[in-house]
Amino acid sequence: MIRSAWFAALVASAVFFTPAAALATQVLERAESDVELSTGTRRAVDMHRLLTDRAYAQETLDYFSRTVTEVPENAELRVAVDSIRLAALGTLGRNAEIHQIIDRTLAARPRTAVEYLAVLAAAGRFNNHPLLAEIMDHASRNVRASEWSTLRELMPRDGWRSLLQDMWERGDMRSRARLAEALFRIGWPGNSDTRMADSLRSILVEDRLNRADHASATEFAAGLSTPSSVLSMILLKRYDDILSPGEDRLALLRRAIGHREDETAEAVAAAPQNHRVVLDRVQHLRDLDRDAEALALLQPYLSDVAETIAASEDGMWLVTEAARALIDLGRSDVAFGLMAQLAALPVAERIQLVGPNVSLAEMLWEADRVEEALAQAQRIDGEMLQFVNNYGKMRVWSHVVCALTGLDRAADARPWIERMRDIATANEGAMMLAHLCLGDMAAAEAVLLRRLRSSDPSQAVRVLQDWLPGSGPPKEAWLLAQLRVLRSRPAVAIELERVGRILQLPLARTSWSTF
Repeated sequence: MIRSAWFAALVASAVFFTPAAALATQVLERAESDVELSTGTRRAVDMHRLLTDRAYAQETLDYFSRTVTEVPENAELRVAVDSIRLAALGTLGRNAEIHQIIDRTLAARPRTAVEYLAVLAAAGRFNNHPLLAEIMDHASRNVRASEWSTLRELMPRDGWRSLLQDMWERGDMRSRARLAEALFRIGWPGNSDTRMADSLRSILVEDRLNRADHASATEFAAGLSTPSSVLSMILLKRYDDILSPGEDRLALLRRAIGHREDETAEAVAAAPQNHRVVLDRVQHLRDLDRDAEALALLQPYLSDVAETIAASEDGMWLVTEAARALIDLGRSDVAFGLMAQLAALPVAERIQLVGPNVSLAEMLWEADRVEEALAQAQRIDGEMLQFVNNYGKMRVWSHVVCALTGLDRAADARPWIERMRDIATANEGAMMLAHLCLGDMAAAEAVLLRRLRSSDPSQAVRVLQDWLPGSGPPKEAWLLAQLRVLRSRPAVAIELERVGRILQLPLARTSWSTF
């Protein structure tokens, strides 16, 4: 007999606030707290103690090491036992033994998805990106195709997406490409999610170009069909050789927008209560500056914000998108009334709420409510920073700088700039925004040039585009003016000409171009 429920205690540990560690949490929830061996004995495991108490970890490890031979040939039960043993070994710091178990598991080339659970959890706990990619590569090559759907579900979509993002932020492109290829091989995420599939294709295009494998890069690029992926292809010159010769770039983008229009409309018609489906449609509408249509679709979810957020993890983004649409439509008071309800929810009980809280600081500043923006950003810095990765910290601190300068407190903003310098590579766009707020155009230019000269200038090129005219938040006109000034500076113009191009895009900047 097996019962689940023992891994919730893990989220109390700060080490598990990374995407890879979130994988450990979600994977190990599939293991079990009570294990009844073939002899009929049962051993209840206190996971909080197992992860924090060395003596208890040793005792538990000894017990399962003695009784491991009694475990019947039941894959799920064996995974449960292995998960407990690996967790105990981790608490004891016996990493060499952990790697021996992982190596032994991979060498056996298991054919069923569940047999990869324990080793995925162990790699996730230690935030080992190369090992996570290696395990998924083995799994994608060895798990029988009939079990690929189970393999795809070992971690929720947002978990794998966050892990791929984390690998990018750390500069581990090799692991990122290997993981992306493994996920692509098994058809992750499934359910006709073309945006996520295109994200994987884009990673693989980049990887193949870096290997000078233009044939494979062209093949992956040909499958791209979503506006976000096509946009990078048409803006950056490095992709010119793998696009169809003579193809009109804006025609490619309009075709992708049309495909996305049909896809999201059909999905909402088929599943009008599905939060993920509604969110995809709303984001598409806002991409095109169709905020009134987006808001109409979101209206049923706004009468009870707490209920919407409790219903699914996507609920908090439904509320956030509604607020952004309201701001763009000139209804800021209603927007921030909704966001106040979201911000009042306890983040410690649900750390995913940190994301919308960071967005709230940004939205308040964009709406020119600088005192409230400062208070919100400082609240995050004081109460939630342990839940925020370096990319998010840069977003928060940039809006502290922007709010302080908006209050004519530039001197108070400068220490925050110095604080940002230590982790600037995690989010150079936020660094550029902070310099713009301070009026330091030379420093902003230096950051932009560094981004344009990097191995991935796509976001920097995207920031400088000409976008669909729209009302946007109050700060929109100021931002666009600053970006035009930057774009006209001689050194920037030279680098931009080298790596990319400027197009008149039928998309809204507020939805597409983050710093």
